[in-house]
Amino acid sequence: GSEGSEALMAEEQLSEYEKARLARIEENKRMLVALGIEEASSQCRHKTPAASKSKARAGPPPLSDVQRAALARAEQWLERFECWLRGECSRANADKVMERVSELVSGRGVALKGGVEPAYLGRAVSISDDLVALKEHATAAYGALDNGGWHLRHPIGKLIKFQQVLFSSGGGGATSEAASSSDDLESGGGTPSSS
Repeated sequence: GSEGSEALMAEEQLSEYEKARLARIEENKRMLVALGIEEASSQCRHKTPAASKSKARAGPPPLSDVQRAALARAEQWLERFECWLRGECSRANADKVMERVSELVSGRGVALKGGVEPAYLGRAVSISDDLVALKEHATAAYGALDNGGWHLRHPIGKLIKFQQVLFSSGGGGATSEAASSSDDLESGGGTPSSS
């Protein structure tokens, strides 16, 4: 009795924004399940308590060339990235990340403070790119102009995380070729060690 009425009172005290936010979170979870990436996504969100801060920032090992090649066949990866991203961070953060990622994917480049031309103008970024190397290059080449990392390093970091999620879910349902490439990796020993 009293637990149910307490939950009802708590729900009544939520603002319209909070109710809409909770509904959006539930919808995003349903979409992740429908896309087949919820389990891999939740594994990326939950860090082990023993991991140090610097180790947690380092992230998982980068994907190999063969693993990234399997992702090249992922269908509608940008739309799937946006759905995953909106379940990972605030609406404002997701909106800004999607603006930057759209600029990177289109080859329009990202405008930076004091920059003469947009960063990566004419270079269309893909989910199969070596995004770890791209992030390292962004740090070295544009570090001081990158608005604290929010224009390049943060969005590329989100792409790296999604790249891992997509690969962990078997290419994210890319094609049967991508799944067979994943199988080849297991038998060929091309996967990074899990230690």
